[in-house]
Amino acid sequence: MLEIGIGNGFVSKYLKEKGINILTMDIDRRLNPDIVSNITNIPFENISFDLIACYEILEHLPYEKFYKTISEIFRVSKSYAILSLPDASRIYRLYIQIPKLGIFRRLISLPRFEKLINNFNDEHYWEIGKDSFPFYRIIKDIESGGFKIVKTYRVFKNPYY
Repeated sequence: MLEIGIGNGFVSKYLKEKGINILTMDIDRRLNPDIVSNITNIPFENISFDLIACYEILEHLPYEKFYKTISEIFRVSKSYAILSLPDASRIYRLYIQIPKLGIFRRLISLPRFEKLINNFNDEHYWEIGKDSFPFYRIIKDIESGGFKIVKTYRVFKNPYY
C-alpha cells in the first residue's frame, strides 16, 4: 500500500500496527515520509501497489494538474485507490431514533441558490460543489484518468469529507 500525503501519520501508524505493508510519500520532508516526492510524478514502476490512499491532498494542487495526478495514481495502482476530497455542497444530517424500529441516518443534499465562488484560500485551490467543480465533473475526470469508481460516500459525522 502507498499512502500519499501522510499528515500526522495516524493512518500509516495504525495500518503498520495491523500488519499492513505500507509506504508513505509526501512532498514535505519534515513529515518524515518513506519517500519524498511530488504526486504529479510518483517515483514507482507501473502497477506497484495493491492500494493507494490519498486523503485530502488533491485540492491542494491547481485543478489543471488533477488529470495528470489521477493518471499517476492510476499508473502505479494494481487494483484500487481511495480518495478523499472536500465537498462544499450543502448537506444536512438527519438522525432519527424510533423505538423498536431502530436508528435512521440520512444525508440530505439541498440545492444552493447562490453560487459558491471558488477562491484560493492559501490551501485549497478547489473543492467539490464550488463554482465550476460540480460532483459530476470530478467523477468524470477521475474516470477519464483510468479509474472505475466502485463507490462514493460521505462521512455522516462530517459530510465535508
